[in-house]
Amino acid sequence: MKTHRIPEAFLHFLWKTRRFDHQALRTTQGEFLEVLDAGQHNRHAGPDFLQARIRIGRRLWAGQVEIHVRASDWIAHKHPFDPAYQNVVLHVVWEEDRPIYLADGSRLPCLELKDRTPVALLAQYRRLQQSSLKVPCTSRLAEVSPLARSAWLDRMLAERMELKAQKLGDVFERTQSDWEQSLRVSVARAMGLPANADAMQELMLRLPHTLLARYRDNLPRIEALFFGQAGLLQGAFRDDWPRELQKHYRFLQRKHGLKPLQALHWKWSRMRPASFPSLRIAQLAALCRAHVCWFSAFRQMKSVDEIKAFFELQTSDYWTAHHHWQRPSAGNLSQPGKELVQRVVLNALAPLFFFYGQQSGDPAYQERALHWLHQLPAENNRITRMWRDFGWDIKSAEHSQGILHLQRAYCERRRCLECAVGHALLKGS
Repeated sequence: MKTHRIPEAFLHFLWKTRRFDHQALRTTQGEFLEVLDAGQHNRHAGPDFLQARIRIGRRLWAGQVEIHVRASDWIAHKHPFDPAYQNVVLHVVWEEDRPIYLADGSRLPCLELKDRTPVALLAQYRRLQQSSLKVPCTSRLAEVSPLARSAWLDRMLAERMELKAQKLGDVFERTQSDWEQSLRVSVARAMGLPANADAMQELMLRLPHTLLARYRDNLPRIEALFFGQAGLLQGAFRDDWPRELQKHYRFLQRKHGLKPLQALHWKWSRMRPASFPSLRIAQLAALCRAHVCWFSAFRQMKSVDEIKAFFELQTSDYWTAHHHWQRPSAGNLSQPGKELVQRVVLNALAPLFFFYGQQSGDPAYQERALHWLHQLPAENNRITRMWRDFGWDIKSAEHSQGILHLQRAYCERRRCLECAVGHALLKGS
């Protein structure tokens, strides 16, 4: 394999797992070398492995280990000018194309791995990286023990929740650290998924909960606020209800200086009537009429059944018979279905309370968020069906969320060396 095709991550794997030939180990200068402790893998700025213990010749060194494909990468990455790299005791490379010297003029000891790497291991790694399969290690997945699967899916779920929590940080900032408004915005966004998530989020950001609380007992004005701010009360209507909402919104817009969205933000094509944004907006308005303090309410809930009860709502009569202005429905579509509630838990409630647990320093809320996922049925989509065909048991939403993260963040990006499954399979090569 050509040097430029060896990723640094592969060398990290070799060093961490010690899967290279240790017989008569020596530096490129011929000095005796013994690795007593490979050190701790550093995934942040600075040398790659910290607190390693290395014996070179008769001297024991304690310090950092830096890994590169070529020794000259030390210079290309500007390490000679970084004080953090002056305590590196060993340079581990695929190929030493030039000697490296530290600031004090001493030559940095170097270990070259290109002639010490098992051919079969390298071949297996190449097969994984070059595989055209959606999951590179498909043919060997059965070798992974149930215990290893479960442990890695737990890790994948935690990573997925961390990523979702990070995204919520932007919403939290936009609401000026208002947990109530952040929760409402997150729920609105989840209700709009997939096509109208951004529009629903922006709508809710334009409707602070303090304003909605003021008109909570006035059904026409609550709906007028929602549909008016959504930009969906423009034009001429035949039906009485939208015409009444128009009048209310004109008054409220002047009184509060409201700025509506443009109607073009909403997407309607290739969508079932039950998922039309008009129905979602009506449901959101009904939730704001039914409940004053969402955050306090959800903070007390321990079961998904309690969450489902929260979403039992009553829209205006108009929406029990219509799915859009002047478009009658065959039946009553106004009640949120099981799939919608599940989507809200997955994409709003669980991530937000996981984030709240981080911010408040109370892990009980993070555990509760994960417990909600444990109570939900597993998602049924092409990715979960594929992994079920591989023989993986996906019982609940916590498993399906872990599988989704594994597939998208690791398998599709060929991050086999960072994956416990790929790691285990390569170790067994």
